[in-house]
Amino acid sequence: MAAVLSWLWLFLGCSLLHQDKSAAGDVRVSSRMRRQVDSFMSKPFTMFRNSLELMSDITNYFIQDEDRNQCRMEPRQPFPCKLRSPSPTLPSSVHKLRPGDIQVVAALGDSVTAGVGARANSVLDIFKEYRGVSFSVGGDKTWREYVTLPNILQIFNPNLYGQSYGITRVGSGETSGYNFAVSGATSLELAGQAWRLVKAMRRDPWIDFYKDWKMVTIIIGHNDACTHVCNSTLGVDMFEDARPSTYARNIQQALDILQKNLPRTFVNLVPIADVTMVLDLLDKPKQCYPLHWYLCPCLFDPKFSTKLSKPQMKRVLSAYMYELKSLLATGRYDTSSDFTVVLQPSLVNGLLPRHYNKLFNRRLPDLSFLAPDCFHFSQKLHALVGRSLWNNLLQPVGSKATNWEKEVPFLCPSKTAPFLATSQNSAYKRRTRTSSLARDWWSLVTTGHQEFSCTL
Repeated sequence: MAAVLSWLWLFLGCSLLHQDKSAAGDVRVSSRMRRQVDSFMSKPFTMFRNSLELMSDITNYFIQDEDRNQCRMEPRQPFPCKLRSPSPTLPSSVHKLRPGDIQVVAALGDSVTAGVGARANSVLDIFKEYRGVSFSVGGDKTWREYVTLPNILQIFNPNLYGQSYGITRVGSGETSGYNFAVSGATSLELAGQAWRLVKAMRRDPWIDFYKDWKMVTIIIGHNDACTHVCNSTLGVDMFEDARPSTYARNIQQALDILQKNLPRTFVNLVPIADVTMVLDLLDKPKQCYPLHWYLCPCLFDPKFSTKLSKPQMKRVLSAYMYELKSLLATGRYDTSSDFTVVLQPSLVNGLLPRHYNKLFNRRLPDLSFLAPDCFHFSQKLHALVGRSLWNNLLQPVGSKATNWEKEVPFLCPSKTAPFLATSQNSAYKRRTRTSSLARDWWSLVTTGHQEFSCTL
């Protein structure tokens, strides 16, 4: 029975993902045909989905998988940063922004930013988007329960706006706050997300469009690398050029839209995670095999795709990174004082923490840092990445960490380096900023942590 249920769930889930990819792309089907297909298919899909959601709710009532969640910090545990005040007057330069000056947060991207499976207890929950705990834009609870970039920024500005909350469903078209990420999206759809963000902020009465400082975090490309770079036909409606040069051109198009239409904006451009990590999961559960085959055919599907080896995929990811660096090195996004784009490489060399596996007699990646599909981030990994992204914001350009190590503490702004790091202020104060952060780091490591059992 369990096996039958798993395959029914997988069929439904893959169909939902397939529908989502179709909606995201430019699928050339007449509206009349689309309505007929939707009408014919929607009832059985709805029945399956509702049944699975009911079973999921029942399961979640009795079982809570806390292994995939960060440890809960004590209510009296203070955030380590002491310098929290915003600028005395709202700055006019993006190169003089303090964390407390950010008033609106937003994010664009794919299923990683949408939070797919982040708090899932089982595979029955894997097609839920836990947007409230997304590392770049989630706003559920506080940093003590869920470390996210907005939950950290809210310590510096309690009136922060734009965070995403709660849960949406893959393929539903739902969003939350200014988390406009779409599961299954590729870089080709990023420009559309950018336009949607601009139009939504222009209409929002709670945003002073020309005065409020906005922070937009972008991470996209996992589907480019996993599906289109090898010309897979598995669940794909149309060919997409996923070469590194085209990938960078798609990113540039979206950034150009933001630069021309979204004043007072600080953009975090986050290169994608190393998807080859999942090749090291020797002890993954059985349900992860078909999911990997579908979610990343370029690594796992030899039938419908030109399967890539681990070194080949790493070369693709390195080429993506090189193109993004080259794009920003042109200086095209540093031509005005109210807009900049900063590369935040916190995912590039991130490795899953490992633990000893008796069966294989070796240390293997800890599956609790991944969702039950063994592919997307669990909330525990979202927390590590959220802290790493926060640290990237303070680290000077050219000296940023490229991983999410567990042992790294929260870094803090200081009197000598109070601003979010950009290419301009990093070049001027790199030595001062680095030495200041080193002092903060040592202070956090040597004091104040011993009395608390949870330090992330």
